[in-house]
Amino acid sequence: MNTVSIKPITEYDADVVAEILSCPEQTRFLPNERSYSKEQQQTYLRNRLHHWQQHGFGSYIIELNSSPTLKLGFVGAEYSPDPSFIDIRFALAKQHAGKGYMLQACQLLLREFFSQPKQDMLYGAAMKENMASLAVLKKIGMQPDSGLDFYQCDGLRYFSLSRQQYHDSVG
Repeated sequence: MNTVSIKPITEYDADVVAEILSCPEQTRFLPNERSYSKEQQQTYLRNRLHHWQQHGFGSYIIELNSSPTLKLGFVGAEYSPDPSFIDIRFALAKQHAGKGYMLQACQLLLREFFSQPKQDMLYGAAMKENMASLAVLKKIGMQPDSGLDFYQCDGLRYFSLSRQQYHDSVG
């Protein structure tokens, strides 16, 4: 099985951001529920870069170790619209979906995220119809958390994972 690595997103990653955000199939479960315009794609990338600058953590590009110039998608942990919550975000380019890459990338993200001393809790959210994302959230150890609603959006299922739960699961 091919393995992946993650690296902080840069301004040079607009190509994979555009590939994912311009694809109707890949964006149907995102807040827009449709493809992003070029301007929205640029804003999305700027927001990811700003998050890193402001908080020292954020989104990463997923690369295939056997072909490090091949960008598969992105994964990250960022503050939600409610700054009390940091949530995991992820997406793959359509042709890379279903190959186990996202699970690997999320595991790398969790290791990085929970290695930071001030990070004690990570949240996740996915539309109830988004079976692939729900499966990833469960496989990385996130627990359903019906008491959450930090996106104020009907149809979302929420999850959480504490530092302690994470460390207990990885031994």
